[in-house]
Amino acid sequence: IIVGTTLAARVRGLIAICRPIMHYGTLAACVATPYIGGFLGSSVVRRNMEWYRSLKRPLHAPPEWIFAPAWSILYGCMGTASYLIIKEAGQQDVRIPIAVYGANLLLNFSWTPVFFGLHRLKTSVAIIVGTTLTAFGCHYLFHKVNPTAGLLMLPYVIWLLFASSVNIGTARLNSPPTKEEEEEKNRPS
Repeated sequence: IIVGTTLAARVRGLIAICRPIMHYGTLAACVATPYIGGFLGSSVVRRNMEWYRSLKRPLHAPPEWIFAPAWSILYGCMGTASYLIIKEAGQQDVRIPIAVYGANLLLNFSWTPVFFGLHRLKTSVAIIVGTTLTAFGCHYLFHKVNPTAGLLMLPYVIWLLFASSVNIGTARLNSPPTKEEEEEKNRPS
């Protein structure tokens, strides 16, 4: 009995020591995940900057230098928000918010290779609209679980609304005219 009690006390002590380490590990993984996706996409961007610079862009398109600092801040907010949600897993059902977040990350990470790598402007519009909708879903669902997490997602939603308008404008300015637009242009006045 003394051995069992001593062993149980040691296990409890080990758990007490490991718990903060596990929290920091979870925080690090949550914050690192968006950055890793962004980093992987950045190589596609760098290889295609000449193509990007050749595109006609809407007047409200931001200068190129703004993207790196903007995404650095947004990825940090997203990762921290996801950590705050995962931390609530013992007290609340967070499966749906985390599933929506996972879908959002997949859409977010797919946009760069589709836009920059494949040069599929219209497909990238569909992806960024889906990314924006799932980001709004994350904001809403996260806020219900942890208001701070929801607020951390808000800058991302706002940025995506702006980025969507730039993406849509870029696609329109660089796509061949539709059959209807061509007929309208050739119609005598």
